[in-house]
Amino acid sequence: MKSIIQLFSEHGTFIQPDTLDYLLSKNNPEQFSADIVNNLTNYPLVLTINHVKEAEEHITPTTPDSSPSTTQKPTMPIKDNDTSPEYGQIPSQENFGTIQDAPTLTTHMPATTITEPVYSPSTWHPDAQEYDADIKILKDITGNSTCEGTTNDFAKLFADRFDLLRNLLRSQRRELAHVIPIKRVNKSGLDDIQLIGIVENYRTTRNGQIFLELEDDTGT
Repeated sequence: MKSIIQLFSEHGTFIQPDTLDYLLSKNNPEQFSADIVNNLTNYPLVLTINHVKEAEEHITPTTPDSSPSTTQKPTMPIKDNDTSPEYGQIPSQENFGTIQDAPTLTTHMPATTITEPVYSPSTWHPDAQEYDADIKILKDITGNSTCEGTTNDFAKLFADRFDLLRNLLRSQRRELAHVIPIKRVNKSGLDDIQLIGIVENYRTTRNGQIFLELEDDTGT
């Protein structure tokens, strides 16, 4: 499964969970995924089952050679009046010799005694006790470090991670080159806009429509 996810991530494509299950249901998921990659007209941001089935129609099936084999095993002729066992004849009972009872072999192994010292908790001393501890505290959150562990510190870390992921998506996805922040949505006057945000909440209506509530570093 990891190899399949890595294969599509190299092209900047994420895989939906149900699409991944469909890929794994094939007899050879790795080869099937490679064929899908080679037959995609373009690499979408999120791979759906529809993308996979469209590319699957262009995959040329490979069928194994089902022609019957013409190689025949050589047959050994049976000669008349031939009592040799190699020609399929059963030898008579007088041809068998008398089998004597085989003697019983007895092997005597010398007894060896292995003695190992048994250490009690009072007499056992680990080797680490012979050395001084060499531990250095580089950073902590006791107030002496640059990070105090406050809410502002965590918000700063979250904003830094979000900015990193946003730049990564914009650099790898051509269709996300004109992303605008959420606070400019009402002022843009555009019917078709591109956003990058984090899903804060979502709900599904009775008609199957999904409403997402997004947020970024400018608003919700």
